[in-house]
Amino acid sequence: MKTKLFTLLALTMLGLALGVTETKAQAQAPQNLKEVSKIKVREYPNPADETAFIEITLPQEIVGAATINILNMNGQVVYTEQCTDPLKSVHPVDVKLWPVGMYVVHMIYKSHTFATKFIVK
Repeated sequence: MKTKLFTLLALTMLGLALGVTETKAQAQAPQNLKEVSKIKVREYPNPADETAFIEITLPQEIVGAATINILNMNGQVVYTEQCTDPLKSVHPVDVKLWPVGMYVVHMIYKSHTFATKFIVK
């Protein structure tokens, strides 16, 4: 599991270095591409200083839990949340005590990973 997370982090950091701020369905070819293409993850405000809001857009036909992980630039998971309620689309995260820097939000749904970055000031 740690190897998969490290590989995922390395791929995400490479994407961020290349200017990619959101990736979709990197793991395997989805069974229903239309379903996966509707999934979105974003963070606001950016930069954040007290509270960051992670907004997840899931189509109604999606069933199952998703996981939100926030990693610092050292690859350490600093926040994790299991999302079991598809109607709860905005997840507030208290970042006021976090060190200043860049963070990566990973949302994992089944075998698909979605990522975006944000800054804590």
